Amino acid sequence: MYPIDPDGTLVGQPPFSAYCRFDDNTGQVVTEVMHNVSEDLINVENCEDPGCYVKNLTYVSGSDGKVIETSQLEALIQLSSECKQDLYYECLLAPLRNE
Repeated sequence: MYPIDPDGTLVGQPPFSAYCRFDDNTGQVVTEVMHNVSEDLINVENCEDPGCYVKNLTYVSGSDGKVIETSQLEALIQLSSECKQDLYYECLLAPLRNE
């Protein structure tokens, strides 16, 4: 865990802690921002209509769990060469629809 301040030191919002992985071979740094949602599987039954199930994520500082301001996340995105977010979907006899 490392404290980072993407919007600038002593500018804007306070720093937050994120998990950083350094690759010695490529020099790349992967920054992982924590969130407040459990990664345990959630059983959703009888969800037929589009949007009938919603799971909101709130990004939090890894050291103290405080909410990270959107401006800090936007600054991190602007500084990054690549961003991605993973979603794991497991189902039985239910299609994942793009609606």
